[in-house]
Amino acid sequence: MGIEQVQQVQRLFPTSNRTIGFFEGLLPEDHYWRTWDAYRDSLLFIRPWNWVLPVGSTILYLIMVIYLPSYIKKPYNLKWPLAFWNLFLCLLSIFMFVPYIESMFAEWRAHSYSAHHMLCMPEGETRAGIGIWMATLFGLSKIIEFGDTLFLILRKKPVTFLHCYHHSSVLLYAWFTLVTMFPVANIFATVNCFVHTIMYGYFFLTALGYHPVWGKYVTRIQLLQMLIGLISVIWWAYYYLTGQNCNLWVNRFPGLYIPEASETIMILVSILVYGSYFYLFLMFYFARFKPSEGGDDASRSRTGGNSRRKPVDAPKKE
Repeated sequence: MGIEQVQQVQRLFPTSNRTIGFFEGLLPEDHYWRTWDAYRDSLLFIRPWNWVLPVGSTILYLIMVIYLPSYIKKPYNLKWPLAFWNLFLCLLSIFMFVPYIESMFAEWRAHSYSAHHMLCMPEGETRAGIGIWMATLFGLSKIIEFGDTLFLILRKKPVTFLHCYHHSSVLLYAWFTLVTMFPVANIFATVNCFVHTIMYGYFFLTALGYHPVWGKYVTRIQLLQMLIGLISVIWWAYYYLTGQNCNLWVNRFPGLYIPEASETIMILVSILVYGSYFYLFLMFYFARFKPSEGGDDASRSRTGGNSRRKPVDAPKKE
């Protein structure tokens, strides 16, 4: 992708057409985040790493999952590193969530709370400035979260299919929605950052030996996230299939990110991904919190067989 293509986008989407949210509004008019230089640089960063970074990272991740456990002879005591790790991811989620939710609602208000605008990003509109950088950071954060699995392996905890499938597939899907500028991905990422703030906060407490009684609600919130994702995709598909100016943004500028993508494939992949997550999370929830004699859900959430142990099966949501 050349600079001239970014300039083409700049001509079609002048700064005056952008929705300036609260955080960007605090910055001077000529600040980097409020200029098209930020947008251009973010595009130039994404383009060279379309597939090499996510696919390469996923391959290395799977190699780690398959081979590293055989080299770990005894579990490491990683209480404090694990606690700081979860605290870091909790704070990172907050750092991404705040600009995401603020810019999303600022844009929604500016367009009379239009569901069509929120889901479709119609012709003549774009999301630039700090928002596109948050999207890039969100994609990179899925690579960072591979560290969750490393902690499990070093502590000789089992890496379940759900855990491995979720971590590997969510990176590929998140990056695919990033490079194709799938408008609904803005909703996916915002909800995800909110859920991860709660989830990693919970894991931070359990790593320190605390036993929150609300453990099972983390999985319930994750299930709600999957439903929101499914509903958003189906809603977007309705707008697209009924010809309501809701195609993939990337197809308006062939070659800007990747060759033309198929809206039909995006619909099918999105429903498959979120549907599989919902099913697997639901099965996990029933297996972990099913009623039985001798204790309620909350007590099992607190103990999980080991009161100090991080719930190893607790899936790291997307």
